[in-house]
Amino acid sequence: MAGNITNYLEDVIINATLRNTVAGLPVAQPYVALHTGDPGDAGTANEHANSSGYARTAVTMGAPSGGASTNSAAVTFPQASGDWTAVTYFSIWDSGTYGAGNCLYWGQLSASKTVLSGDYAQFAIGAISVTIT
Repeated sequence: MAGNITNYLEDVIINATLRNTVAGLPVAQPYVALHTGDPGDAGTANEHANSSGYARTAVTMGAPSGGASTNSAAVTFPQASGDWTAVTYFSIWDSGTYGAGNCLYWGQLSASKTVLSGDYAQFAIGAISVTIT
């Protein structure tokens, strides 16, 4: 699942590379969020409801190569305490707090996933890919 860059991160990159302004960098710990619909270019729409055990989850990304990076460890969300609405998108944030922080990247899942009570949503190693071209 490849990720798209958000408007926020586009501005951060321009400021860091062309204006010697590093606000927003570095990101100490990125987090993955799940979405029930297209999060949009800001990445803020349709995040899964903050209920039934859902929470943003930390992600570890590997060193970039050729402008691309993938998650270097599996990402496992907390166990669902109730059925979750089908998720179809993901996003990567600079905050693990629901409704807070800045969205950096977003992308569509290769297939929708409904997480049932007692199950875990998970991304295998290498399943999340971010490419800047």
